[in-house]
Amino acid sequence: MATPLTPQGPVCFSVALYTYEDETNDLTLAASGGGGLSEITLTFDNSLVMYGFCSIKEQTAALPRYILINWVGDDVPDARKCACASHVATIADFFQGVEVIVNASSLEDIEPSAIGQRLTNGTTAVASPVLSRLKTREEEHPDVGTVYEKTNAEMEMKKINREEFWEQAKREEELRKEEERKKAADERRKFEEERMELERLEQENREKRYREREKEIEEHRKKLQEEEEAREKQQNQPPAASDPNMEDLGLDKKESEVEEAKAIIASGKGGKGIGRKEEGED
Repeated sequence: MATPLTPQGPVCFSVALYTYEDETNDLTLAASGGGGLSEITLTFDNSLVMYGFCSIKEQTAALPRYILINWVGDDVPDARKCACASHVATIADFFQGVEVIVNASSLEDIEPSAIGQRLTNGTTAVASPVLSRLKTREEEHPDVGTVYEKTNAEMEMKKINREEFWEQAKREEELRKEEERKKAADERRKFEEERMELERLEQENREKRYREREKEIEEHRKKLQEEEEAREKQQNQPPAASDPNMEDLGLDKKESEVEEAKAIIASGKGGKGIGRKEEGED
């Protein structure tokens, strides 16, 4: 059953409500229906950031129009508000055909009359919410006129401040992203410099180890060569000649031994002759 936005205005005949899954930036479907906003009004949560995609049908139009409700509950932490502020344009692009973005934080902001007024004023997704709000107020309260409506100043200021907050949040988000890009670029540059320095040190160490190994091999080769030359020299050297003095001593010793032997033999023979002579005398 279609829900009228204004007494004789367009009707919202289908809506899908999305929110973030836990603490991530992944969207998940929270509710949907074909009965208009009133069917899921109670689903909007003051502690969540939510996005409502609505199809609007005007009585005089052949094709429907699409709006995106950017719901940010009053209980959402400021850090989360700022983080999600830059998501709105991307989500609007994802839902192709979005003509109007409605920033809302209370059920009053998504009443059929409020959305119908947005459509009547032709507030588009790319228009400044603050300027759109001021334009709406000027159209509702011209300088000259016979009809005067009392406005709720506190409510108007709250809405304007909220829209200004979103504009400021978007600017801060863009600055944050720019800082993150610079930080990421600096980290990549620092990482590249450290990588190149590490490669240089590793190359120097490899060359040092190579030189030390070559030096050890050369020293070992020289040592083997010296040992080989020493062996060849020893093999080619002639036998050492006998010492003449030692030979003379050997000859003298032999001659002395011969003379002693002759003396012993001679003394033996003389003893025997003397004995025989004594026997003859007796």
